[in-house]
Amino acid sequence: MAGGPLVYRYPTARATTIVGVSATAVALLAALFVPSRDAASFLPLVAAGAWIAWVMWGYPFLRLDERGITVRNSFSTVEIPLTAVVEITAGSKLTIRTADHRTYIPVAAPGSGVSFFWRAQRAKDAYGDSIVPIKGVDALRLDAFRERTPATVIADTISRRIDQLGPRAAGPRSVPPPRVNREIIVGTMVVLSISAALLLIVL
Repeated sequence: MAGGPLVYRYPTARATTIVGVSATAVALLAALFVPSRDAASFLPLVAAGAWIAWVMWGYPFLRLDERGITVRNSFSTVEIPLTAVVEITAGSKLTIRTADHRTYIPVAAPGSGVSFFWRAQRAKDAYGDSIVPIKGVDALRLDAFRERTPATVIADTISRRIDQLGPRAAGPRSVPPPRVNREIIVGTMVVLSISAALLLIVL
């Protein structure tokens, strides 16, 4: 198959991770050096919020390679053979339908709900590097059914990979059951439990 593996993440995945780590570090420093119980009470709340944000938007990805499509959402991961895909649609969201009548929606491929960063990049591409005044937010809005979004870009790429296989490509037509991301579930329970315990202590 032409082309190597491709990995797609939510447009704000990196920013979410950086902001979460930074906010937690600031809250920790405040808890250690600010002589106030209120400062300490922010640490468990910020840590829990940062973890949840990372699980929802930083952890998921979609990987496309010669074996198929790997869809890793927050709490489950599924391996979809390319030969099992019968339809791919993109608009308000990327939807993958398979021969065994199952539907998969990757979190890492948003459509109409794309981030401000994706819209801002679109404006930068359209207007160049110079600062251009924009009134309101209409100029940054995307029409998911008429303009390219992460969902449409990924859908086009997957469709091209499937076309390269040809209509008579041999391969599995069914999809194995999704596997639960136990480490994320356990990690979430631990983080929330510790955050709740710390909050009770400082209060």
